[in-house]
Amino acid sequence: MRSMTIFNYLLEGTVLGSVLILLQLLSRRLFRKKVGSRIIYAAWLIVALRLLLPLSLPNPLMNELRPGFSTDMEARPVANQIRVRSIDAAWDAAAALRVLTGGGSVSEALDQFGSQTYHGKTGKWFLLGYGAAALAVACGMWLQNRRFRRWIKRNRVAELEGEALLQYHRLCVRLMLRPAPVYYVDKLEAPSSLGVLRPMIVLPTDTPDNQLKPILMHQLCHLKSGDGVWAWLRNCCLVVHWFNPLVWIGAGFCRRDGEMSCDELAKSKMNAGERIAYADGLAATVVHPHGWLTLLATDGAGDEKELRHRMTAVLSNMHIKTVAAVAAGVLCCCVLVGSFATGEKYAPVRITVLPNVLWRAGDEFLEDELEAVAYARRFLENPYVDVDTQHMKFNAVQEREEGSLCWEVEGKDDLEEVSLSFLEDGTLLTYEGEAQTDAVNHGVIQNPAPILPDSMRRFISGFVQACLPHMEMVSGEFIGDVAGDDAQLFTVNVLLKDVKQESTPSLSELNVLVHQSVRVVGYHRLR
Repeated sequence: MRSMTIFNYLLEGTVLGSVLILLQLLSRRLFRKKVGSRIIYAAWLIVALRLLLPLSLPNPLMNELRPGFSTDMEARPVANQIRVRSIDAAWDAAAALRVLTGGGSVSEALDQFGSQTYHGKTGKWFLLGYGAAALAVACGMWLQNRRFRRWIKRNRVAELEGEALLQYHRLCVRLMLRPAPVYYVDKLEAPSSLGVLRPMIVLPTDTPDNQLKPILMHQLCHLKSGDGVWAWLRNCCLVVHWFNPLVWIGAGFCRRDGEMSCDELAKSKMNAGERIAYADGLAATVVHPHGWLTLLATDGAGDEKELRHRMTAVLSNMHIKTVAAVAAGVLCCCVLVGSFATGEKYAPVRITVLPNVLWRAGDEFLEDELEAVAYARRFLENPYVDVDTQHMKFNAVQEREEGSLCWEVEGKDDLEEVSLSFLEDGTLLTYEGEAQTDAVNHGVIQNPAPILPDSMRRFISGFVQACLPHMEMVSGEFIGDVAGDDAQLFTVNVLLKDVKQESTPSLSELNVLVHQSVRVVGYHRLR
């Protein structure tokens, strides 16, 4: 896997994930009263998916975002913009320092950074440092959670029993949940639930009996909402995007919204008197001195401002508007799909396997029509051109062009018609296949990047070696393409050099069709 594949994922996730976090922070302040805390909490899933999934959907607008002087076709437009702008910024800063100070180590370092980034070497070092830091964050989280679980096990003093246990089972029936073990833990600061496959609820040993029911209700709502999975998702986001402060901020607000979502779920199962008791339980909760953001456990505590806000929400008679909630859900789905639309609609073609060529053009003098037709058949049947000539009828005519004798050969059957011309020594001058127009006759003209992908460059170089004697490819660039429903026709300008002469390289035009397979369907020597 190339490092650019990972950078595509990280940079797109960082840019678009940060935008979604900012929108979510704004939405939770503006729309909570209309859609409720549960919708707000669920909307954080969009942020998590955008941060974690390496998915890219085609988007025609991204074709315009690719930088005009892109040199790495593996980089998608968002990552490529960042890459190109970083290179430009480094070189511009180096040039400014040379003007102001006459050079020095800083300008040389910036020049070197821009050059190494241009050639794709800087990314490997960045990737190594990124991976080491992500591993350190993951190990820190694992150690913290392991220590907490061992502390819980060591300080566990008793299970729920008696009337309290019966009350707990009645709550489980009300919420349609399978009962999870409940333990009293010495020196525990706040009630918590932890675990996904084998969840448990832990309570401080000094929990008053009159507050036990609302506390258990809240922790059961955490289990019903799957907050153990949410905690894992938050931690995965923090490991992958450890360098982004917005992700850490968003994880903190997501944890708070999880508490308010559970309050809202619990509130929906209570009458007025039970709500008051629930609010009293929140008021008596110990203020948590530390956030424990990466702990895979929920707690009902928070600072005084957060607890006051939660109490107000529990006691208020807020009515969620169904239309607003449905509209919010539809909008969230649209935003989620749109956030992944980061790929070009017509991505640069990638050729994974080059044709295996048995015949190669060479020096052979073509004296008559039969030899010219046989030579044309061999050219058309080679895998780079891939034309079935079995049922074709050929006609060859010798003509003089620019002082040289050349053969004009035409082939035709019920499905295809081709024409080509070549000199008496076999040097190809032109080739036209019917697929140039028929396969994409309803296409749309595109403006691809001017740099050939490596795989296309290798394909064209292989064609030149096989079919153009004494020539080698100097450079090539896309000048346009036509895209149909299931095919693309690329027009490529290729600069060729005669290896036997020191003359000026000649310019030729190639048409390459990508349709089920990749093949050359047109060639014309321009000069």
